Amino acid sequence: MRVIGYLTLYGNYLLSSTDPFYYHVVNVFIHLLNGLVIYKLYFVICDYLRIKPQTKFILFVLAIWMLQPLNTQAVTYVVQRIAAMVALFSLMSLLSYLKWRTTKHTLWLIFAFFAFILAMLTKQNAAFLPVFIILMEISFAQKLVSKRLIFTGGISFFIFMLVYPFIGSFLHQLDVATRESQVITRFDYFNTQLTVHWLYLKKFLLMAPLTLTMDVILVKNETLILFAYFIHLSVIFLATYFKKSQPLIFFMVVFYYCAHLVESSIVPITDLAFEHRTYLPNVAISFIFVSLLSNFFDKIKISSQVNYLISSFILILLAVTTYQRNVLWQKPQDFYKNEYKVAPKNPRNLEAMGRLYAEQGNLNKAVAMLSDSLNLNFKQGKLTASSVTNLMKVFTMQGNYQGAVITGQKSLLYIKKPANKSQILSAMAFAYSKMNLCPFAFGLANTAKRLNPYNQEAQKIITYCKDKK
Repeated sequence: MRVIGYLTLYGNYLLSSTDPFYYHVVNVFIHLLNGLVIYKLYFVICDYLRIKPQTKFILFVLAIWMLQPLNTQAVTYVVQRIAAMVALFSLMSLLSYLKWRTTKHTLWLIFAFFAFILAMLTKQNAAFLPVFIILMEISFAQKLVSKRLIFTGGISFFIFMLVYPFIGSFLHQLDVATRESQVITRFDYFNTQLTVHWLYLKKFLLMAPLTLTMDVILVKNETLILFAYFIHLSVIFLATYFKKSQPLIFFMVVFYYCAHLVESSIVPITDLAFEHRTYLPNVAISFIFVSLLSNFFDKIKISSQVNYLISSFILILLAVTTYQRNVLWQKPQDFYKNEYKVAPKNPRNLEAMGRLYAEQGNLNKAVAMLSDSLNLNFKQGKLTASSVTNLMKVFTMQGNYQGAVITGQKSLLYIKKPANKSQILSAMAFAYSKMNLCPFAFGLANTAKRLNPYNQEAQKIITYCKDKK
């Protein structure tokens, strides 16, 4: 489903092979395009909400969002171009739809649909857009339109309740299809995401700690969960209560929650939190932040000079922090050491440090780190093929071939995906080949090849064992 994003990466590869510079150029260009679309979108939103646009306001919003350090993962981390691209197509679709609502030119509606299809072919979290549009139409459209939408929604819900008993198997299949993790329940995932939102907001406001992975576990504390429910409901209530006087804030609050709808609500994903998931919702947070700040400055009647001074300080702070974060991205060793320092019990950070120690030749330290990573992954119910195979590779480098084989055998009891099994089987085959037990290595490599025909490591072992005969 991520065809468009991967096509751009493939295009980069065709034009510049693996030179990272040109990949980053494209990522930055997409980020700049997003900024341009947000600028245009603001004026269209103002038309839709019937409020007066302010150029200084949108320029400050845009500067905050463009320079926001929290966005570096979606811009600097090459593969997360997908997050930036789905944001681009989603924003273009929303812009086109609102242009259609204010101009009634059919071409805009066609373009909105086309941009939405591109967004869905980039990443599935674009599915939030129809939900957001319906909510906005109910909230801001003419009474007749709102009544029709509410009536249609009510009839649809009534029909759903009538047919529900007869579509149980279909709903079960739908439930499976809308899960990335079969271990985490939707209820636990949703409750945890209620607290994750505040971690995202903390990172946005404090610009720290910024990490590739976030050390988040499932939240089971009922008091914390109830408090999170209360805060979120309070935000929604206040935004609704002040909708007439602050329509833009209401618009952006709804946009924020809708933009998080797929990845941070009821679709269980193994990784509970990632900074790149905030890239599009950060647009809303930037608007809300600047709106509240402007209202506060107006209320205390702050002078324009002080206003400019504070605004400049904020932007300089954002720019410096973003620059420092990008410098860190350029130094892999320093980057992963920082990750480990921030979250020493995070399985991914332990795995990264294990690989780093292995590259430096400190194999005992590498085994300790990788073993801790594997055990933590297992306890959290998300054993990964990479954590297993990296440990197996270091065991093999040590000459501890039995340790590598036993690790692989144990992990196969829990690893279910064919491609992941193939990866582990080929690592076991490699250990057997090092023991000069080619019959075992050949059999395991063949099985790995059947599970994943594209497994090049398995093919190398098959070729090696054939040559040994």
